[in-house]
Amino acid sequence: MGNTSSSSSSSSCYNFRKVSPNETYRYLIKINEEGVDRVQVQHHVFREILKDNFSAPIKDTLRQGASVLDLGCGPGIWVCEMAADYKYSMFHGVDYLNIFPTQKPVNAQFIKANLLKRLPFKDEDFDYVHLRSLVLAFTPDQWEYMIIKEAVRLLRPNAYIEGLALRDFQMLVIRTKCIEHNLDPSIILKIPNYLQRCNESLKRVYGQELKVAVGKWGGKMGEIQGDLFVRLLREESKIIKRLVKLNAKEYEEFIENFIQELNTHTVYITWHKYWAKKDLHVQSN
Repeated sequence: MGNTSSSSSSSSCYNFRKVSPNETYRYLIKINEEGVDRVQVQHHVFREILKDNFSAPIKDTLRQGASVLDLGCGPGIWVCEMAADYKYSMFHGVDYLNIFPTQKPVNAQFIKANLLKRLPFKDEDFDYVHLRSLVLAFTPDQWEYMIIKEAVRLLRPNAYIEGLALRDFQMLVIRTKCIEHNLDPSIILKIPNYLQRCNESLKRVYGQELKVAVGKWGGKMGEIQGDLFVRLLREESKIIKRLVKLNAKEYEEFIENFIQELNTHTVYITWHKYWAKKDLHVQSN
């Protein structure tokens, strides 16, 4: 496991460029300034749940100096924290939307690029590739034939790939929206198979499920996670109101009922994480 020192959370990593109203992104959930703040809070929940920023056995490699890529890095908080923790390693964040930090550690850099196209890196350029919370960004075919294939291309022999996402989206409105956009809300469970089909050296994929309480009954982290869901419902109110056919007053009642349910029932969500090692030279399929 990695360094869990709280000193990594430098304030310089939390100054982000404002989101331009002219910028668009294919991600199912919109990314505005409120969304950026929500992503930052969710990052801290992840770190508290995982007790770290990663699970793959790469601590020694990071301490010695590694090249790391974060695909779909968003506002770059994971990159910034990892760069602060492991000063001998170089961290690269890539995203289609330029909401990168205005200040960052010297060993961190960010690139605006389309993840569905070949990225500006050489083959076998990275010791570790990280992906997180991208299940609502790509269709199953895009995952298997573009995202995973490109990530594996960039992995050096003996390098690791790791991902984390919600196992499934149980809220009917989110599932309905996924169907409309040809997205699979359970795609995280299929990615290990995509990895194995992509490259023979990735036959051994490790996985772990993390059951997390949601709501006040689950303590501080449960309350924060519940608040994140409520914030998401408010940020996506326009689209969700259309899907469930509610007016503004009815939708507010819907949210209040949702909050009450979180705080009166034992509600859980399950996060799924996986990691795999790319063994010595084996041709990709």
